[in-house]
Amino acid sequence: ADAVLGPGVAFSLTLFSVLAFLLAPRYVGRCTMMDWVVGLSLTSFAFGTSAVSLFLWMRIALGACSSDSDSTECEGSDASVREMSMRETASPVERGGATPAGAVSPGQGRPFIPEAGGGSGGKQALCMRALVSKRLCALVVSLVALILLLSLHHRFGEYDVFVAEVDERWGFMLSWGDEGGVPVWLGEFGTSSDSLYWRHTMRYLREHDVDWSYWSLNGEMSPGHRESFGLLNPDMVTVQQPWKMHDIQELINR
Repeated sequence: ADAVLGPGVAFSLTLFSVLAFLLAPRYVGRCTMMDWVVGLSLTSFAFGTSAVSLFLWMRIALGACSSDSDSTECEGSDASVREMSMRETASPVERGGATPAGAVSPGQGRPFIPEAGGGSGGKQALCMRALVSKRLCALVVSLVALILLLSLHHRFGEYDVFVAEVDERWGFMLSWGDEGGVPVWLGEFGTSSDSLYWRHTMRYLREHDVDWSYWSLNGEMSPGHRESFGLLNPDMVTVQQPWKMHDIQELINR
């Protein structure tokens, strides 16, 4: 039942997450509160179901690497090896017999070493190979998942995707109508890190000649509380982040 239920649940969650990702932009781009709530709910649902489905697919892949029979055989072989080792290393007195004169008990003269060619030693070797195979499979599945996430990050982090998103929301007004567009003012945007969002925004403003106002100049939100988006430090003299001031100056002098 688990063998059928696991893939079925994973496939269903994957399908639901894809559908939610496809439907969410249809609602988020609208201007009503209800559409915004529905779009945000679909986006959250899509991320949640995709994370759960990824976990289930990894679990299914790992389970396929080692069968229940292999694990049962390994557990049985480990128990038999421990029992044989205790019997071989025990003295004859512990086994109920007497040590002949001049004889050396196995426990005194040599440790127990399983045979490499077969028996318990062979089972141990098989179990070790199964364990290595399971770990290798886990590594491969993890690498595939990592590559998938990196490819998605790269795809949705492209500048063309950013332009399409901005144009759908308000960028279309720059070329709207017979007069070649309407005036657009981008107000109160800012950042505290040289992120991909910041670089794409700077490029879009330069290429489309958008008027703007940055948030903010001051380095304090309120007395004693630093403004991380500020161009200046709290002393209102020194620059907080030179790279950001440089980008702003380039935008002014374009």
